[in-house]
Amino acid sequence: MSTEQVWFPRKVPSYPLLQFWTLSLYYKIVDIGVFTAVAHPEDSNKATCGFVSLDGFEETTFFETPGPFEIILLSEARSEQIEDHVTKWEAPYPLAADQWEFYNVMLLEWQEGSAERRGFGLLHQGAVEFSIDPGPSWKEIFLA
Repeated sequence: MSTEQVWFPRKVPSYPLLQFWTLSLYYKIVDIGVFTAVAHPEDSNKATCGFVSLDGFEETTFFETPGPFEIILLSEARSEQIEDHVTKWEAPYPLAADQWEFYNVMLLEWQEGSAERRGFGLLHQGAVEFSIDPGPSWKEIFLA
């Protein structure tokens, strides 16, 4: 149940929306691979802090804007689980001994009150504190 009255500027879709709360962050998206549709989030220190596989890269103008782009956290991940996609970055972020290394993330685009997935990937956990303004915020998501 939403914590407040929800209003959408468009007709609510006929299919179900997924409603949840999570941490929302903003990063620039750099080094977009034209052939691979893989890009990299860049934090406020201009450090590469993960990777994102882009959805519908050739069918949208979404990625032509300079950003920043909204990324939400989904779950924790370890690099052993996804070694095929992970490269070690020049300046890894410090982690506590029991801390997982990455978050599974989703890149969002908002369409009249509901979010749509534009990509998914991994974000280094240490990069959360270096997100671009407005910084990390706890947010209610309506995912179409």
